[in-house]
Amino acid sequence: MKILTSPEHFTFTNHFNQSLLKNRIKMMNKRKSSWKAFGKYGLFIASIWVCAAFTKPYRAKVAAQIVKNVPELETVLTPKAKNETIFNDFIFEAPVLSSLDSASLPALQNPVVVNTDTQKYISATKYIIYKNDALYWLITPKTTMEDLVDMKKEFVKHNQTFEVSGFQLDPLNSFIISVAAKGNGCGYKSFIPDNYDKPVSSHGGYVSLTKKSCGTIDSQKMPDELKVIAQKDDQLAQALQQKNRISYLEIKTSESLGPGGSTSITKETLLKLAKPTPQNSLVKQSKYLNLTENDFLNIAQPRRNDIILLNGNPSTLEEVEKIHIKDFYSAIFKETWQENKLLRQHYILVFTEHL
Repeated sequence: MKILTSPEHFTFTNHFNQSLLKNRIKMMNKRKSSWKAFGKYGLFIASIWVCAAFTKPYRAKVAAQIVKNVPELETVLTPKAKNETIFNDFIFEAPVLSSLDSASLPALQNPVVVNTDTQKYISATKYIIYKNDALYWLITPKTTMEDLVDMKKEFVKHNQTFEVSGFQLDPLNSFIISVAAKGNGCGYKSFIPDNYDKPVSSHGGYVSLTKKSCGTIDSQKMPDELKVIAQKDDQLAQALQQKNRISYLEIKTSESLGPGGSTSITKETLLKLAKPTPQNSLVKQSKYLNLTENDFLNIAQPRRNDIILLNGNPSTLEEVEKIHIKDFYSAIFKETWQENKLLRQHYILVFTEHL
């Protein structure tokens, strides 16, 4: 009777035990910790997402399955795409509706909005312009390496390729004498063997920004803006070629004889040398070249047996000494050697103002 009537010992048989009932009521009235539950879901999803990262092709399926089971996570797993425009050195004009065949455009890692009806591109170099949905490029004899680098950057903006090979300048670094270039695979080559002083002719090409097409064209068929630049650069290069024609001949003639040492004398240098006169016979003479009393050339005695070339062609001592100072341009006294400097040759290269 004592056990049956004792409340503290009645726990196992009395379902209305006050302590147990009170605890159950507290649990029923306790507010749900939704953030903890959400955290559990988040931890679970994160684990799945890490695994899915190694199976990228199935990531979308995994996300769809999670959203299906837990609709509350749809906004987390499928965020809305942002409407962003990638600026690429262009300015906006009045919008015009236009449709483009996206399949004809090259795939870009960083997509560039290509719609030449609504956007006007601004080139960073004068040798590229945009016209009629195409990029036009031009190389002239006065195009520099810096210009070619800027042109390459302009192509990269549109995921296109620009390659230059065989680039060579004249000996005075005044203009291009050899070049080969390709714009997205279409290009040309301008090279003439032993052409050390003739500028290349302006040439270029185009690359379509809306279609997979390209080509090469000469400067006369270029858009007017590039045609003007080509004409100006061609004229400038030709003027430099004419101005430096004797310098080019000096370089070509000297190099054709092979390696060796040389001494150059210009007209200005020769005029500064003292001329012998009856009143001044003790004036020290040059051991290379002097002037007579009548201002004609006079080869010094130690060099009178040298091989003589006049304007690049074989000549004689008598012919050279008929040249007056007013027609003289320069002279190069050159010594060449071969076979460990055992075989030596001595040359006199004379150049006149009027070739």
